[in-house]
Amino acid sequence: MEATVLALGVVGSVGQFSHFHRTGRIELPLDELASFVARYVVHSVASDEEAVNTTLRAVATPAAV
Repeated sequence: MEATVLALGVVGSVGQFSHFHRTGRIELPLDELASFVARYVVHSVASDEEAVNTTLRAVATPAAV
């Protein structure tokens, strides 16, 4: 149940930020807003600061193809 509630929180947050961008209530370029929302979600669901930093480093450094 906890995973479902966390997932709904993420979907709700992303949806609201998207709505605010579409309606002009947030005037950021889409790539900047997406980056902010990604960091916001990671901070919201991470178990501790080390998990946050590890996840954000992995996202910021794409794997070599």
